[in-house]
Formats: sequence, C-alpha cells, structure tokens
Amino acid sequence: MKQVTSVLDFANSAAIERINYELIKVIENIQNPNTDEKPRKLVVELCIAPVNNRTTVNIKTTVKKTLRPTNA
Repeated sequence: MKQVTSVLDFANSAAIERINYELIKVIENIQNPNTDEKPRKLVVELCIAPVNNRTTVNIKTTVKKTLRPTNA
C-alpha cells in the first residue's frame, strides 16, 4: 500500500479539486449582496473502504455545501 502522509495525497489530489470547486460556489454566495450574512457550510466526507484483503483502499470523497438563499 502506498504511504500517505497527507489528505492532499489521496487520489492524486482529487479531494482538493472537489473542495476548491465547491468553495468557489460558497464564496460567490457570500459575495452576492442579495444574501444574508449568516454562515455557510462546506462539509467534506471521506469514505475509506478496504479492498484486496486489506492491501489497498478505495476512497470516496463527498463535498456538500450549504448556501444562503437570495432575498426576495
């Protein structure tokens, strides 16, 4: 099994790409003057499952964002 020293190394940095993609949407929502000033959320979930007699793992990254609605 490849030695992993950082979450940045998982799946050739695919998790970071997904986080950055969703973070841009969160920042755009914050910058929108038609939204309130309440906090937004960005939740990162890593699901790590062993395979091949525990010699390797599959890693699934899910990134969920919570945005604020625009004002009427």
